[in-house]
Amino acid sequence: MTPRYKSKKVVVTGGSRGIGQAIAMAFAEQGADVVITYNSDFEAAEVVVNEIQKFGSKAKAIKMDLQNNEDRCRLVKESYEFFDGDIDVLVNNAGILTRRPFIELSKEEIIKVLEINLLAPLFLMQEFAKHMVRQQESLLEQSKALKDYCIINITSISKKVITHGLSHYETSKAALSQLTRSVSVDLARYNIRVNDVAPGLIPTDINRNQWQANSSIWQKRVAGIPLHRSGTSKEVAQAVLSVVDNAWMTGTTVTVDGGRTRNWSGTEINENSRQSVIELSKPKL
Repeated sequence: MTPRYKSKKVVVTGGSRGIGQAIAMAFAEQGADVVITYNSDFEAAEVVVNEIQKFGSKAKAIKMDLQNNEDRCRLVKESYEFFDGDIDVLVNNAGILTRRPFIELSKEEIIKVLEINLLAPLFLMQEFAKHMVRQQESLLEQSKALKDYCIINITSISKKVITHGLSHYETSKAALSQLTRSVSVDLARYNIRVNDVAPGLIPTDINRNQWQANSSIWQKRVAGIPLHRSGTSKEVAQAVLSVVDNAWMTGTTVTVDGGRTRNWSGTEINENSRQSVIELSKPKL
């Protein structure tokens, strides 16, 4: 049986680990050629490239700093060169998370999170879409059918579930989801679909300190999930592929969270917020 993505060319940012790695591997397993990006860990990126190639797919890892505009432009240029001028799917997965109370956030930290989680996907969508639009216009001139292009942004249920110390991160993900909907309207006439996938609680490097070092907090978060467990990167990747498969899906959020947002009471429970409530409730002597 021919893999269903045999002819597809895919770019996944942050594809050297975690959810991004799972997404890249899921595409490769179905025959797609894949470009991944990484920030610093060359060896990890090379491992992913080698694993992708075992499926018979082409693969390349590109080192880049998402805050650097020259790097973003270089990613677009090198990706299109590697894929001979056409790319079917862009997955904006790379992101960062820091935890700090709102009043302690520095201007530098806020800007960094917003640049990487929101502005970088915005600029990459814009640059990749320019190429996709030109390709569609060329097909129209030749009286050929338009291709089904797809852009997917990885957001988070943090756009809805509020957690102590994540105001800047939650804002970036909520804004990215709204941007996704707005861009989907602009690009729909070119048959370029834009959606976001919002994962729930997934054990990855971004939250390793909770699921390894502080299991009590992690278990409290798991307790709020109706399916009574955290998810896996592979389950998020499956959701991404389902979006690619559905040619009538655009401007939509696909939530993969074990039912967490359907059971949301208003705030996440963690030791920091619980302690804050205790401290505030103490009588003043």
